[in-house]
Amino acid sequence: MSAGSLKSGLTAVYIVPYVIAASIGVLFLSWSDMAQILDRGLLSLVSSIPAVIASLASGTTFLVSLIIQHLLPAPAKEVIVFWRINDRLPGCRAFSHFAERDSRIDIDQIRALGGDSSLNPKEQNRLWYKMYKSVANMPSVTQSHRRFLGFRDLSGVVLLTSPVLLGAHALMAFDWARFSIIGALLVVSYLATVLAARNAAGEFVRNVLALQTRAP
Repeated sequence: MSAGSLKSGLTAVYIVPYVIAASIGVLFLSWSDMAQILDRGLLSLVSSIPAVIASLASGTTFLVSLIIQHLLPAPAKEVIVFWRINDRLPGCRAFSHFAERDSRIDIDQIRALGGDSSLNPKEQNRLWYKMYKSVANMPSVTQSHRRFLGFRDLSGVVLLTSPVLLGAHALMAFDWARFSIIGALLVVSYLATVLAARNAAGEFVRNVLALQTRAP
């Protein structure tokens, strides 16, 4: 399966629901103050142009998300998820970490194929990738791969759109309590998407190894 096919539809499944929920949440928490501005009439609205701009900015978060998703290079997304500068890819720990954490994987068979935990991270990733290419079109592999890519992209979107959403609230109707709530929710969202991406990455690596040791 090509990279384009793997990523097809991921925006609708992973990115769009988050952006809609986040934008509605920020606007909801700030709506009472925006309503007061509108009730006071045109003069108040003109004097509150920053709040109006911020409201529009919150609504354009989807556009910002699309730009981030397509322009942010894969290595940057991997740093955001795995918090590593070097040896970021999960395949770098295929035999030293993941192989022994799945009962489906026959460790002896993996070692017979050269997959030893003594290999350095780059060697592990190189060998794991060769194994992956041989089973790339298996349903369990493509599904876990798509989940990893989806949550990886979503982690980047959550992290990099958070300043936009926080800034939108600050300009619309700054309130420390609500600002703290929004900030905490965004942090939790980021950590949750990172955990989901890491779990999907681990499943992806293990599925490849399990298929390598399946019974003929």
